[in-house]
Amino acid sequence: MVTPATAARAVLAGLLEPLDTPLARETMPAWLLPHQADAVARARGILERFGGVLIADGVGLGKTYVALALAALERRSGGEAVAVVPAALRGEWTRASAATAVAIPVFTHAALAVRRFPQASQATLVLVDEAHSFRNPRTRRYDALARLTAGRRVALLSATPLNNSVRDLAALIHLFAGWDRFREFGVPDLLQLLASGHHGGASLALGALSVCRTRRLVERRFPELRTAFPERVLLPPVRYDLDAVCGGRLRSILAALISLGGAHTRAERGGALLHLNLLRRLESSRAAFRRSLLRHRNFLAEWDGAREKGVPLSRAAFRAAFPHTDDDSAQLVLWPLLRSGDAPNWDGDLDAWCRAIDGALALIDGLPADQDAKCDALESLLEGELAGRKTIVFTEFRDTALHLFRRLRSRGRVLAVLGDAAWAGAARVTRGEALDAFAPGSRGTPADPLLQADLLIATDVASEGMNLQDACSVVNYDLPWNPVRVMQRVGRVDRLHSPHRQVHVAHLVPTNGLHDLTGVLRVLRTKLAHTAAVGAEPDPMGAMWWIDRGTPLPEAIERESWRRVEPFEARERWRALIGTPPPGTGRLPRVAAGVVEDGEAPAVGVLLALEWPGGRRIPLAFVLTAAGELRSDASALGALAERALGARTVPAGAGEFASALASTLPLAREQLLACSAARHGTHRVGPGRRAALEALSRSARDAERRRDISMAADIEQAIGALASELPAGLDRLLAERVAMAGQQRELASLIGELLRQASPPAGPPLDGSPRLVLVAALAIATRCPAD
Repeated sequence: MVTPATAARAVLAGLLEPLDTPLARETMPAWLLPHQADAVARARGILERFGGVLIADGVGLGKTYVALALAALERRSGGEAVAVVPAALRGEWTRASAATAVAIPVFTHAALAVRRFPQASQATLVLVDEAHSFRNPRTRRYDALARLTAGRRVALLSATPLNNSVRDLAALIHLFAGWDRFREFGVPDLLQLLASGHHGGASLALGALSVCRTRRLVERRFPELRTAFPERVLLPPVRYDLDAVCGGRLRSILAALISLGGAHTRAERGGALLHLNLLRRLESSRAAFRRSLLRHRNFLAEWDGAREKGVPLSRAAFRAAFPHTDDDSAQLVLWPLLRSGDAPNWDGDLDAWCRAIDGALALIDGLPADQDAKCDALESLLEGELAGRKTIVFTEFRDTALHLFRRLRSRGRVLAVLGDAAWAGAARVTRGEALDAFAPGSRGTPADPLLQADLLIATDVASEGMNLQDACSVVNYDLPWNPVRVMQRVGRVDRLHSPHRQVHVAHLVPTNGLHDLTGVLRVLRTKLAHTAAVGAEPDPMGAMWWIDRGTPLPEAIERESWRRVEPFEARERWRALIGTPPPGTGRLPRVAAGVVEDGEAPAVGVLLALEWPGGRRIPLAFVLTAAGELRSDASALGALAERALGARTVPAGAGEFASALASTLPLAREQLLACSAARHGTHRVGPGRRAALEALSRSARDAERRRDISMAADIEQAIGALASELPAGLDRLLAERVAMAGQQRELASLIGELLRQASPPAGPPLDGSPRLVLVAALAIATRCPAD
């Protein structure tokens, strides 16, 4: 028996063991800060191990400089790097490239979507900023990036790696790794594990392939940074009367929208999603709500007229009706629904939708434009707590931003930056000109006295990657359905080496009318949960998450944001807690029991390991709850070990852990069988891999008929190379190569050559028969047991 702290360190060391990647001793660029140099060293090791890395440090920590350092080191080792960035951030990258003297070709996401990247032909490393923009594998831009990264190493930069669902995250990982690449962490199929909702089981794999550190963790490890960030001051939520915004007609408007959808499953879900999107705009502003209603109504009329004439509208016509200038999810809701056109009661559904929209429009029209309780609340905030402070007001919707700009520009010194334009007074300027004028100090541009402003109204086009720390206040006029985006907005001013001692953050939240809105939201969530999907994205179940929150708004944002990065940050947090353990720390069993007064439930944790000849281990983490539930979850076991670091020892014998240990054995056996089966190839087959295997099978029959031994050997070798699942881009290139292959005799050599050139680094061999060993066991009570 040992102390709980000793057993806890053995648990954390055992979990960390397969995550450790040897770091090359390289001279880092002198312009890197210590925490950035640490990230670069880690990222280089991960690139060498997996062929890709996810750099998910928190906002304001300098991911751009980390990426430029990776580019400099890539060139030093004989390679070349290119950067793929949002158009809005091209100027930021150009300035950072000039400041660090790291010349690098930079092209935009939009250029990538149309495959205009001739400069990338010699690249060995692709840097992708705001990589979460490529989370949908069905899009043209994802396809282009997947093909570009095939056979190249890739560094994905995103402070929000987990946006709406784990499938978004899986799509990013699939750019550089197959789903079965993570067998060394006890994960035979990462996609299947993530899709099951069992994120804790994937935490080791996610920690191994990512560099993810929140600001508080970086400050703990690099104490000198504690004074380099401003103090964040969270103002109490600014309340406004939603019913008053609607002229006292909120209930009538909600009732008019209730009839959206119909009896048919697809129509019902489509109506619920449409209703949900409209509610988000209603909470934002009457202007956004009205404009969205008109767009929906006009398009439905146009679509119905075209259908009667027998001339279906194209997707291009649909996009023209719904320009993606803000987060207009109608593109993702209506198009799949209308395109199907197979609902038996479709005519009735369409008529009902039109009546509901017309009813809502009739209620919203005629309200005095100069009466807006929400905008009044914003003005009171700007003239009160934020008076004299340079401030950014964020909204999701272009129409809301225009409404605020028209209302507030009489105050003077106001700029607006929208998805497709920017305004200074009555003059239209470029987005870059407006941002340079608003934050000349942080963007390194000369101040333009004609455009100087102390208030910027912006959509989320300015919420990612921008350094706007000339400002010291952020106001969330509305709250997006992804709380991580709120943190992105705050990160524009809450940054390293801010010129301000404090930055202020405020949110506008409705009071009166919230009860009615919450009731409708719950009905919509019920509909969405029990109807078939129509391919809508983002995840509608996360929409308006803040309405029925159980905690104060600032705490809810922090908690939800933390939840989305916790699986990635666990490695860094555990390493900070235990440091670098001496060799062999996790090799002797450690068993302990303790008491901790933290108010959480008691639990027993067991860390087993599959140990292969040669000493390589796969950790098997288990937590047995007080209710008797057994979970295989590395995150949960790590959290239990963190609790045990401060526990008080209580006596217990090894025999008292026997029942807990016995309960883990059946599940451990299942994991052993799954890992063993995965060694012989994955069951998941991508389109390219499937086409190649089918073609090679035909070639094998032809070789057998001809008794061509040489051809049969090539085929066998190619089939062996296809035993593992392929990254997305390589799989797509393979499908093209197979389709273009001429004679079957050449097919095996063509496939073999492609795989040799473009396959990412393979995982370690797991040969021989493993043995099951006990690493550590922990029992945590919340009060001292009776003698």
